[in-house]
Amino acid sequence: MLWLTAHAGTFLQRMANDRWTGAFWRLGESKVWFDGQNGVDIYVRKKDLEPMQRLHDLVRHYAGPGDWVVAYPYHPAINVLADRPTYEWNVYVDNATHANARNWDAHAIERFQIQRPAVIVISEWAPNGHEASKFENFAAPTVNWVRANYPLIDTIRVGSDNFAIYVRRDLSVESR
Repeated sequence: MLWLTAHAGTFLQRMANDRWTGAFWRLGESKVWFDGQNGVDIYVRKKDLEPMQRLHDLVRHYAGPGDWVVAYPYHPAINVLADRPTYEWNVYVDNATHANARNWDAHAIERFQIQRPAVIVISEWAPNGHEASKFENFAAPTVNWVRANYPLIDTIRVGSDNFAIYVRRDLSVESR
């Protein structure tokens, strides 16, 4: 019984301090309501409202209904809150899955060339808590291809992460 109590206590301590668990009490007094698409209506920290709204608005501006949006390393919430699909069937990729997948970068670039996503979002988040798990570090060939072929429209800081928003070249020069 002591072991179970210690395990539950450790889990709750970890959860309470983790920004991705949605721990309501971490918002404090500065919580505000964010309205996204698909029922993504949530409380966010006041300082995150404007950048989240800008991220939402840019994705919806450059990607119309049915246009592909790809977000790496693991941000399917961007697709959901903006109501834009992804063609990726496995949206989780980190340095471990990348290392175990044969020719991951070549296949990702091939998918970009075939599917021609309207928007590609790359965050600097380190999923495993260390530099090696940042997408730009373990998937450098993919990031370099995106930077060479998709203009950077904006970099938006939400919480502690920057999200680089790249838009397909033909969409970046025209107004939708």
